[in-house]
Amino acid sequence: MVIIETRGTEEVNRMLKSLGSIVRDLRPFFRDAKMILMREVHENFAAGGRPEWAPLSPTTLELKAKGRNRFKTYSQGRITKTTANFMASAKPLMDTGLLRASVGVPSKDGILDMSASRLRLGTAIVYAAAQNFGKTNGPRPNWIPGARIPARPFMVVSREGEGKLVRALEDRVRSIAK
Repeated sequence: MVIIETRGTEEVNRMLKSLGSIVRDLRPFFRDAKMILMREVHENFAAGGRPEWAPLSPTTLELKAKGRNRFKTYSQGRITKTTANFMASAKPLMDTGLLRASVGVPSKDGILDMSASRLRLGTAIVYAAAQNFGKTNGPRPNWIPGARIPARPFMVVSREGEGKLVRALEDRVRSIAK
């Protein structure tokens, strides 16, 4: 099982550390942060990455097309129109939607762990780390040795998302101070 933990921005982390001695239970903020982070991840998928993810390689497209039973990949040595359409429209990390749907969901594929002092949000999908950080394949069955999977970071927070996290934390601090 691979666990990817998202970490807050430096400003949010600094604010949380300074609050640690005053606030004993950060769950109200974490509930807000969870929603902001989930929205950020879903927006990353919807945009095809922010910045845009590297496209699928021709080898990956061909392997995906061959692996689909509903496609007849080759007809007399040529790629069929159906397969060509699939290959033209295929997008990274969007084949089944499993990775996107797993992030932050308390299930066998998702990770959501919240306590008074910690929020963990991520995915337990085995290929998530390779997709998020990139990797070079080693010699394993059914893998192309030396093939490079480019990083397609989906567990990232935009500057706008960082601002939302800071504002949410500031709002919680103001509500405690009242």
